Amino acid sequence: MKYIFYISLIIIGFYSSRKADDKNTNNILSKRQISIENKEKISENKSTQTITSKINIDEALKDKYNTYLAFLENANLSLCSYDLFDITEKINFSAFKKTTETYTTFGDKEIVNVYRNDSSFVKTHYNSSVSPNSLNIVCGHILSNELLKPSKVKIGMKKNDFWTLFFQQSEIINQIRSITIYQDETGEAFTTYKFKNDRLIEIEFDSDYDWINKE
Repeated sequence: MKYIFYISLIIIGFYSSRKADDKNTNNILSKRQISIENKEKISENKSTQTITSKINIDEALKDKYNTYLAFLENANLSLCSYDLFDITEKINFSAFKKTTETYTTFGDKEIVNVYRNDSSFVKTHYNSSVSPNSLNIVCGHILSNELLKPSKVKIGMKKNDFWTLFFQQSEIINQIRSITIYQDETGEAFTTYKFKNDRLIEIEFDSDYDWINKE
C-alpha cells in the first residue's frame, strides 16, 4: 500500500507539472499574441496619422474651441500650429549683413541683432530673463528664397501648393490672402504668409515685443 501511495503522488505531481507547463506556455503564447496585436495597432495608428496629419480646416472652423484655435477673418486664416509651420529654423542668417541695436527697458540695456539683405530683414533678441533662456525672432520679413535654407515653403510658390503641404482640400483657400501661424495660444510670436495673385510673396515675422523699432 505504501508503494501505491508514493506512485500515486508521483503521478499526480507529473500531471500537475504538465498542467503548469501548459499554462505557462499558453501565457507566453498569449503575451506574444498581445504583443503582435499591439504592434499592429501602433503600425495602423502611425499609418492613420500619416494620412490624416494634414489639417481639416473646415472641421476646425466649425468648432469655436478647436485644437488649433483656428479663426478666419478679413481674408486672413489664423491658427496655432508651429509644429507644422515653423519656418524660423529655415532662416539662413549667414546670408544677411548683421548689425545691432541697443535699447534701454526697465533700466536694463538690451541688445537686438539686426540682419538685413536688400528689402528683407530679421531682428532677434536673446531673452535671458526667462528660464531656459531663448533666442526670439522679434520681427522682420523675407522676400527672397536666397535667405532661406532648403525648405518646402518657397517664395513664389503657388498658394494651392503651399496649402496642400499642411491642409486637406477646402474651398476656404479661395477666400484667404494670408495665413498667420501663432507659436502657441499666448500669441507672443507669430509668422504670416502673404499671398498675391495666388503666389506666396512674403513671409513676415512679428511678436509682442513693443519696446523695439520693428522697421
